[in-house]
Formats: sequence, structure tokens, C-alpha cells
Amino acid sequence: MQNQHLIVIDLDGTALQNHHELAPFTLKALHELQKRGHIVMIATGRSYSTSKIFYEQLNNASPISNLNGAIVHHPQRETFPTLQHFVDATQLAKLWDKTLFPEVDIIWLDQHHHAVMSGTNSQIEQLLHDQNFVAETTVKPLLPTDLLTAHACTVVTTLGMEQQFMEKAHTIFGDAIALRSWGSAFPNFIELFSPTISKASAIAHVQHHYQIANEHTIAFGDQTNDLEMFEYVPHSVAMANAVPELKAIALATTTLPNTAGGVGHYLNQYFQLNLD
Repeated sequence: MQNQHLIVIDLDGTALQNHHELAPFTLKALHELQKRGHIVMIATGRSYSTSKIFYEQLNNASPISNLNGAIVHHPQRETFPTLQHFVDATQLAKLWDKTLFPEVDIIWLDQHHHAVMSGTNSQIEQLLHDQNFVAETTVKPLLPTDLLTAHACTVVTTLGMEQQFMEKAHTIFGDAIALRSWGSAFPNFIELFSPTISKASAIAHVQHHYQIANEHTIAFGDQTNDLEMFEYVPHSVAMANAVPELKAIALATTTLPNTAGGVGHYLNQYFQLNLD
């Protein structure tokens, strides 16, 4: 067998054909690579409970990274060293101060298997429906103490006020908290996270455990939350449907988008799997 590779796949916009299922040809290629002894690792912004269905479709026996690197665990191996980070509760408690952040409408906290929100709106309801998010979600008045068990935090601002929030948050949090917009579809959804946490740090943790060199790692992605991963992994592959910022730093770009099994076709050619 050729050198064992670690193949890292994002889900939405990358390995998924839509928000509900893996692209069939991509799944076929990943199954073949697993048979050949390679490791397939999911690295997603989703929680584990909302990505578990795809992990199971892969018949996977490897770790999975959730919430953009905040949690890395192995569902089938208790001996795997789980990596987990919590949000900086001291810093993010400032979000409850309406004199500082009047534009914040909703605070969304993600735990491993559970989400807690201070409220909901039509955007969230549509998101949960369209993306088949199955995590148990509780809407309740939140307290800063709820941050103590949260791995990730997203704020939903009043539409049109997201830039004002970002500028203010940069000033108030400084280097302690990094910020990232969900993108054009949800510009007023802002993720707040530790600057030391990313999909890149999750990959490094798994590489160290399995003793896989960086040059034997291939990473696929499509959005700005994959930027750190692409900066870290030399063999980075942007989807044909990826944002321009990601394509600009990628080693390669798939010929086909996620909806046409772009990941699978790239791997089929690269590893000469001869699948049809």
C-alpha cells in the first residue's frame, strides 16, 4: 500500500451533495480509500449530533472534528485522546451587556450534543429545517454562566448591524476572541471563537496520534472557516463552488462542485482508484 493518508473533508458545500446527504460518488471513493487503509476524517463547523448521520454513512472508524476544531473525539475509541475547548466565558459574558452590544438579538451556544439559544427568528427556523439539524435545541433566557459548558458561540445581530458589531467586538475583545461571519447567506450570524482553535489544530492533533506526516494529508473545503486548514495542509483542495478567498490559497481546485461529487472525482483521479 502507498503511504497511509489522512483525508480531511468538510461537510456542507464540500462532501455533501446537499445539506442532507453525502454525494454518492464521493461516498463511494471514500469507502474505497478506507478499504485501502487510509483515514477519512470529517472536519466541520457542525456539532457532532448534526454530523453523526454522515459519520455513520462513512462506516467510519476514525476521529471527527466538530465546531471548527473545538472538539475532536473518536466515537468508537475511548482510548483516543479527546481534544476539547470551551469558549472564553469571561470575555463573552460581555455580550449580555446591552449598553455594549445593543445590536445583538440572539446568542447561540453550542455544546457537543445540545444547543441553547436566547431566542429564535425566521432565519434560524429555516436553517434548522433546511440543514436537517437534529441536535436538541433549547430556547430560554440565557445567563453568562451558560457559557461555562459551551464549546462555541454565535451571535445573531439585527440585519444590517453586523459590521457595527464586528468593529465594536474587535475593540472590546482584542486578541482574546476571533470573529468570523457565516458568509453571504447569513451575514448577521457571527461566530466568536478562540484564535488558537481551528480545523488546522484539529488536524494536527489527529496527525500526531496516527503519526501521519502533513505531506500525506489532503484537505477539502469550500468556506472561510477552512482558511486555517488550507494554510496548514500543503495539499489543500478547494471545491469548484468554493469562495474566492479559499481558491486563492488552495493547491488545487476540483473540476466538479459538491453537488456533482467533486471530492470523489478528485480522489478517484489522484489515487487512481479506477472507479466508475
